[in-house]
Amino acid sequence: MIVNSIKMIFAGVVSILVAQVLHLDFAISAGIVAILTIQPSKRETFSTAIARFYGFVIAIVISFICFKIFGITTLGFFFFFAIYVFICQKFRWYSAIAMNSVLISHFLSIGVMNFQTIVNESLIFLIGVLFGILVNLHLHKNTKSGLIIFSLGK
Repeated sequence: MIVNSIKMIFAGVVSILVAQVLHLDFAISAGIVAILTIQPSKRETFSTAIARFYGFVIAIVISFICFKIFGITTLGFFFFFAIYVFICQKFRWYSAIAMNSVLISHFLSIGVMNFQTIVNESLIFLIGVLFGILVNLHLHKNTKSGLIIFSLGK
């Protein structure tokens, strides 16, 4: 429990700081993505990250279409969300629904979905997932000493 908490804190804070250094909008979301990326096992972390990646790409496409048809409005978001939930359910990308919907909601918040804002959200997603995976792979409790260590090896 303590090691997992430290992983989440470290990954979240570092993700936020990196996103802030890059002057990304909604930098805090990079930390939330990192926290949500960390799963109890390395295998679960990877499979969840992959599902969320596919879900993110699909979310961008669906939201782009819905926002083009209905405008960047609550109605446009409603249609995005309705379609997106069904697709995620069909492909069993359950963990992608909430996280990616929050990222898509940023377009609604600022009223713009263009190349720059898509890059911003993509970087938030990638930073959070990258640090979540890295921390989960390399930060663990040493069973002999009881210390929490960061390893670059196995």
